[in-house]
Order: sequence, then structure tokens, then C-alpha cells
Amino acid sequence: MEDRLYKFARLVDAGSFTRAAAHMHISQPALTTAIKKLERELHAELLVRDSHTFRLTAAGALAYDT
Repeated sequence: MEDRLYKFARLVDAGSFTRAAAHMHISQPALTTAIKKLERELHAELLVRDSHTFRLTAAGALAYDT
């Protein structure tokens, strides 16, 4: 889970899945999968996804602050 939390934090810092994936040298689908797995592990939705953007939920803000 620690790796997925790191990826989540990098995603929030980058502001987009595409930029975060590029910075981490992984594919965007791999990052999306990691975030979805993290949400399942934490039993909480971390992001509200729109067509091209996302915003943190309350749980997402807490996870990021941690």
C-alpha cells in the first residue's frame, strides 16, 4: 500500500494522471489501476473524477495529508 500512497501523493502534486504517470515513468493506465486499488484498500473514494480533471474527496485530502 505504501507504493500506492506514494503514487497518489505524486498524482495530487502533479494535478493530472498524465503528468504524474510521465514523472514516475509509468503508464497512465497503470497509475489509474494503482489509485483504484488504493481506494479499495482504504474502503474510500479518494478522487472525484471529471472528464479531464479530478478533485480530492474529504478522504482523499486526509490520505494526502498523511
